[in-house]
Amino acid sequence: MALRRLAERGAAARPGFRVDDDPAAAAEICRRLDGLPLAIELAAARLRMLTPRQIADRLDDRFRLLTGGSRTVLPRQQTLRAVVDWSWDLLDEPERAALRALSVFAGGCDLAAAEAVCGPDALDVLGSLVDKSLVVAAPSDDGSGGMRYRLLETVAEYAAERLDESGDRPTAERRHLVHFRELARHTEPLLRGHEQLARISLLQVEYENLRTALRRAVAAHDEHEVLCLVHSLAWYWTIRGLRGEARHWSQAATRLGPDPFAPPVAPVPALHERCTDAPPPMAPEQLLEARRGAWLIHLASMNHELDDWTGDEAMAWLRSSPRSTGPACRRPAACRGASRSTRSC
Repeated sequence: MALRRLAERGAAARPGFRVDDDPAAAAEICRRLDGLPLAIELAAARLRMLTPRQIADRLDDRFRLLTGGSRTVLPRQQTLRAVVDWSWDLLDEPERAALRALSVFAGGCDLAAAEAVCGPDALDVLGSLVDKSLVVAAPSDDGSGGMRYRLLETVAEYAAERLDESGDRPTAERRHLVHFRELARHTEPLLRGHEQLARISLLQVEYENLRTALRRAVAAHDEHEVLCLVHSLAWYWTIRGLRGEARHWSQAATRLGPDPFAPPVAPVPALHERCTDAPPPMAPEQLLEARRGAWLIHLASMNHELDDWTGDEAMAWLRSSPRSTGPACRRPAACRGASRSTRSC
């Protein structure tokens, strides 16, 4: 339907236009505009001066791009921003607050996550927003039998702007980070038991949210949160063969603190609890071992950057440092393997 509308309105705006001339760009326009009729019509109007690929490449700034249209229609129908403004004005404050908060999610969320970020009344507000076609609800792919909620891309961009204006972004992002850190932390031990497949599926569904939480924690230089997430996800990365992810995020973690293997290497007492057994902040001895673990996770994925580890200085570091971890207990298996592998360097 959206492609047909783009073809019809595009041909009216630019005689001879056919979506088949660039089907990939036409499909991207329709997908990124969520098939919204007004948005498709405004995009078609831009075909007078832009190609479909040029329009698709500029949709990150859609509210500036998609203006214009027929002068005979209502003012609110002449720009995409105006029509979303009109929908926003019809919401009450709880609905607006929830819509703003929902913009911090990546890839949607389940009800528990919505309640964690939007508040305990999220269910009723979500129902209202679904009825008004501002939130899309669909069964989750994780096999839980629950529903997932997501914003249309256009609505998400608009809600994110409103969140910035409200000054509530730090609170909403903090709630998002805490929820997904706890999800990863509590899921990690279950990856080793009979629930492994179900838990892998859960992490796959929520992975964009987990990466977003990691990115925000790194940007905030919150070393404790980054380390907790890295250690909570290390075994998932190992199972799924995501060495690039393990390398990237563990390296980001190591850059937030000092080198724990720099001489003189401090001894670590025997630790009978993992750094992920409790939420951050970590005790000093847990923090030190978590830092060492992040370095070892990075080493375990070093095949992505072997050239960086073949110099004299790097080889000296490998020979002297990772095996000096002391008697700390319950280090992740990937870390133990990395520690052993360095002994042959």
